[in-house]
Amino acid sequence: MTGLILLGVAGAGYLAASIRYQKTLYADREPLDEHRGRGLLWLAFAIHTAALVAWGLELGRCPDVLPPETLALMSWLMMGLYLTVSTMWKVQILGAFASPLATLMLIASLATAPASGQAAVQRPPSDLLLVMHIGAVLLGYAAFMLATVMAGLYFFQAFLLKRKMVTGVFQKIPSLDRLDRATYQLIALGFPAMVVGIVLAFVRVEALGHGRFWSPETLLGMITCAIYAIYIHARMIGGWQGRKVNLLLLVGFVFLMATYVGMGVLPSSVHQGKDVP
Repeated sequence: MTGLILLGVAGAGYLAASIRYQKTLYADREPLDEHRGRGLLWLAFAIHTAALVAWGLELGRCPDVLPPETLALMSWLMMGLYLTVSTMWKVQILGAFASPLATLMLIASLATAPASGQAAVQRPPSDLLLVMHIGAVLLGYAAFMLATVMAGLYFFQAFLLKRKMVTGVFQKIPSLDRLDRATYQLIALGFPAMVVGIVLAFVRVEALGHGRFWSPETLLGMITCAIYAIYIHARMIGGWQGRKVNLLLLVGFVFLMATYVGMGVLPSSVHQGKDVP
């Protein structure tokens, strides 16, 4: 119960940071001053970390299997990733979108979390390989989600430039080149994590000696991974940039969400550790 309460507090912190970012974004000053929101984000992230630890202690395992748990963990990874790389890649404006997204994910997590009396029945046990598999996959998800936001900003900025509307608040959006490069760097980080997650799933099934690796969920995951592999190949080998490769990311995001929904609703022996009838 303590874990869920702390998650609520973290969500409130992300909401406060979201409001602060929006006020700063629309203020009549240049450049974007993110420091006011960033301090709140670090505080909310610390509380979020404590919430996951407390929830794990209450469950007796890592909170990483059921959809409410993966939502809480994925939002934590996403915010940690944003706080780590935003200043380095000079895309601070991403905080104005990442913090509301984290807020919504925690609200969804809290709204769908099972009652404490149901936890022992509904939550399967986890092991080290399972924790590593889910952690790697969710890190890939977090990077891909941030990259999708960046791709959306790219198309919006291109639209504004075409119509010569880059004035006022729109001047705070990074250049197309910076957005394109930051998006690629996020994909370059998320793709290996996703591949490692898929490999660990296969290793776990083989180590258990029973169960099935191939399922609708894993097939969707492989297709999603292939789309991002095409993106990286197009950037590195084909020299693609801008509109064409960012369109690939929008397609990839559709499959990404389909894969995540599949993890929650489709039975999988990768996660259960047993044959699924």
